[in-house]
Amino acid sequence: EYFMTPAAMLADYVLPCADWLERPIESMLTHFNAIDIIWVGEGVKPIYERRNNYEFWRGLSEKVFPKDKFEKYWPWKTKKEVYDYMLEPMGETFDNIQENPFVGGEIKIKWHEDVDPETGEPFGFPTPTGKVECSSTVIEKLYSSKDAVPFYEEPFESPVSTPEVAEEYPLVMTSGARFMPYYHSEYRQVRGFRERYPDPHFQIHPETAANLGFGDGHWCWIETKRGRVLQRAKLDSGVHPQVISPQHGWWFPELPAEEPWLGGWYISNINMCTDDEPDNCDPLCGAYNIKLALAKVTRAQQYPFNTFIH
Repeated sequence: EYFMTPAAMLADYVLPCADWLERPIESMLTHFNAIDIIWVGEGVKPIYERRNNYEFWRGLSEKVFPKDKFEKYWPWKTKKEVYDYMLEPMGETFDNIQENPFVGGEIKIKWHEDVDPETGEPFGFPTPTGKVECSSTVIEKLYSSKDAVPFYEEPFESPVSTPEVAEEYPLVMTSGARFMPYYHSEYRQVRGFRERYPDPHFQIHPETAANLGFGDGHWCWIETKRGRVLQRAKLDSGVHPQVISPQHGWWFPELPAEEPWLGGWYISNINMCTDDEPDNCDPLCGAYNIKLALAKVTRAQQYPFNTFIH
């Protein structure tokens, strides 16, 4: 870990992790193989002692796995060997790309009618048919032809699917909205960022807020069946009157690190309100419902919460 985050505070041991600029041999990126660009960084000299991440995990695996499994899954002794293996089909090496950073050539688009003369496999899109599939052959094979065609289904908790829950929690909560200067839960430990954006907010329609008895900037409890958190109201007429949009990833590095504080991760982190029951996961892909729930909002007792935090 780079910093003592709430997750790191729970650990028995915390190993200092090198920043991506401090590990040039590990800084080749392809954006999950989604685009035809490779980034290779030269890196800078680490300020403190750091260990190569690849060597750490390889060394740990050597101690844990039987020799045959270890040699099967970790045949490369260094990260450079891994990158050379990845670049081999391009006729490139990691050293050559570092020395010649702008390597390019004509990209020939091959359609699904074309066949690779070496493998006999069709070119085209990364689907079993090589075509754009309006009906997924993968899902059809795993589930059924009915599921293979895109369809709409109500969430596990909504005014339609669970009207009895909506009686007590009438608002639809959608969490995870991005906001500057933070990135997910990162950069809370940067003093300048905390001074610029010290408090968590949730968006709510002005009429909805007025009907609930609070206004812009008021501290409120956001509550679901699973828990509640404190955030400040941010009136926004662009939000549907039945919807609220809380920010995610909040913790407070100003608060104590020891338990039960752990940087105050539970005070405003919207994950306290979301669902993690395996039975409610998406039936096709298994995704957790980390962004939605039925909720209610009430004005919190007025006290200098931001003074307490800072």
